[in-house]
Amino acid sequence: MKKRVFELTVIAFLSAFIAHAQRTYEFEGIAVPVAPDPGFKWELQDGFSDDFNYADGLGKQSPLFTSKWDDVYNPDRNFRGPGETYWTTENSAINATTDRLEIRATPRTLDGSGNVTGVNCGVVSSKTKVKFPIFMEANIKVANVENSSNFWMLDEGGFNEIDVLEVYGGSADDFFSQQMSTNFHIFNRQGPNGAINVDNTYQAFFQTNRDIQNYQTSNTGFWRDDFHRFGVYWKSPNEVSFFIDGEPAKNGNHFVEGRLANLLDGTYESAILQSPIPNDGNPPIDKGVFQNQVFRDVFMIMDIESHHARPISPRADLEDRIKNLMEVEWVRTYKPVSDGTGTSDRTRAISFDNRDAFIPAGETEPAFSLGAVVPLDITYATGLTGTVEEDLTYVAVQIRQLDQNGEEVNTSEFQTVIPTEGANKGSITYNYTVPTTFPNGTNIPTTENLPDGHELVLLMFMSVNNDAAFANADDTIVIKEGRTRAISFNNRDSFVPSGGTFPEIALASEVSLNITYSTGLSGGVEEDLNYVAVQVRQVDAAGAVVATSAFEEVVPDTAVNTNTVTIDYTVPTNFTTGADNGIIFTEKIPTTENLPAGHRLLLLIFMQVDESMTGFAEANAEIILREEGTTLSNNDFEINNDIITIYPNPTQELLHISGVFDSWKIYNLLGVEMAGGSASQINLSDLDTGLYYIILDDKASSIYKFIKK
Repeated sequence: MKKRVFELTVIAFLSAFIAHAQRTYEFEGIAVPVAPDPGFKWELQDGFSDDFNYADGLGKQSPLFTSKWDDVYNPDRNFRGPGETYWTTENSAINATTDRLEIRATPRTLDGSGNVTGVNCGVVSSKTKVKFPIFMEANIKVANVENSSNFWMLDEGGFNEIDVLEVYGGSADDFFSQQMSTNFHIFNRQGPNGAINVDNTYQAFFQTNRDIQNYQTSNTGFWRDDFHRFGVYWKSPNEVSFFIDGEPAKNGNHFVEGRLANLLDGTYESAILQSPIPNDGNPPIDKGVFQNQVFRDVFMIMDIESHHARPISPRADLEDRIKNLMEVEWVRTYKPVSDGTGTSDRTRAISFDNRDAFIPAGETEPAFSLGAVVPLDITYATGLTGTVEEDLTYVAVQIRQLDQNGEEVNTSEFQTVIPTEGANKGSITYNYTVPTTFPNGTNIPTTENLPDGHELVLLMFMSVNNDAAFANADDTIVIKEGRTRAISFNNRDSFVPSGGTFPEIALASEVSLNITYSTGLSGGVEEDLNYVAVQVRQVDAAGAVVATSAFEEVVPDTAVNTNTVTIDYTVPTNFTTGADNGIIFTEKIPTTENLPAGHRLLLLIFMQVDESMTGFAEANAEIILREEGTTLSNNDFEINNDIITIYPNPTQELLHISGVFDSWKIYNLLGVEMAGGSASQINLSDLDTGLYYIILDDKASSIYKFIKK
């Protein structure tokens, strides 16, 4: 009897093997929408590809399914799901009629009134993990429920996540059901699958009509209405791009407060990575650092989820067999492999690409300052001959002191630029902190203090196949004393009244600001001054920007790179806001007493160097603003009986105006008039979701902005 069982098992195994070997997938006539590098071709990865067309009729019991997929969440089998999600094996199936993978969301628990409190959701994940470089794509019709339909990847520790599709297909709010999102998450966790310290997120939203450049519900459809192809080319840890319906994603938007952006294409290069929301003390994290990139082996996942703080679908929708269904027609994965022409072969190499940028005028060697942070552009590649590729062990940087015979005197600590998990070839900008001491505690000497005949060398080197087979990019360097970029508001305290905490100034008043600034000097390479400028800004309780006054340049790019100046600054009375470089709207800057709860006013004093949009040194100060004409000696704010208040903001349907006015007009961001009237209560139900301006009595000084949810 046991022998017979064994024979049947062998026959089943052989049948499955033969089926795998001979199988032709329905997607094979559809071209991969991105070309591999020269000398390579796409090779199907069968273990991560399927069209769910099983001739044996066994559905999820078919060896064709069980050899590739599990109907559980493989990254962490102890995790039941986010929010109100309960991943359930019964909610995934292979439909023998349509030959599609079906994933459903159904009620799990109800409250006393019969409302759903927990949702059973289907999930299918790959049995094994995959890693870049790969192209992955699925043809999916999303469910028509509040839950999100998802096609994504995650490592087993929960540190790196790529979301190719995330959409609330049946949301009652068109804002969510008419756009899907692609996401990167680089989680800083308390250990594998542990609590999240910081969720560093990229995100871009896309509509079904990707030819339009702004979110407009009248110009696009619902993702749930048809099948769409959702793909990602994960070429390397910092080269990730998305494809929708066989075309590169384009004209995406980012709607999160503090990260508003549009015309995004979803690529790693254009992505806004922030930690987690930017404010004056929390800048975007460094995309050039390997730990901030997507490099871990991941599982492929297709599922439905009921996220925390999101609406739960009504019971009737979750019990509707048409609405609660997410269908996957096929999923496919390709890897670039040598095409046999030999043009894909490469020689092991490493290069210091921006060496010349660090050479001072009139000198020949790169110059650095002790303790300076310098961006090193490094390109590297392991060797490849035919199909045999060297494995990367690491790329690293050190500084070494050599004597007159070229022998090592001392070497700084080893800094890994790319660890073993990195791609076998690539380019990276690594922010290298020039060390000040050697491991034995002795100070690294500047070049002028070296013994005769000694030199300092910057070592950039690569190890392959866990051996000492290094490719070197050694470079003699000069190390000098340096200067750190800095700016300060020297007379801040002179504006703080007795017993006060913050500087207090009046709108429209002229104040003298004493500012000291200096650009950075790294060895002989000095940053160029672009400008020093001043603005007034309102931020909310989370530190996100609400509005900013006109930019006023107080030190031009023709000035010296370090100086102390006193400038006379007229405190503005109005914020300025632009709309697609069209109409410029203005709204009155509120005094501190009229700020919404938790909001603050800041005096921004900042410097920009080297034409960079991010290289700021800032001397920002929280301030108290009073009405025009008040003085610092007056501790009581003047009362303005003509205060206008617009509330609630944001609002979903009704907007109220408190104060004296005769008429109002509402404009969109393009300056198009959308509505007008005189009532103090306005019904906004006819307006699409978005940002608008309301102008009272056609006065430029009475313009306010609000958000329609």
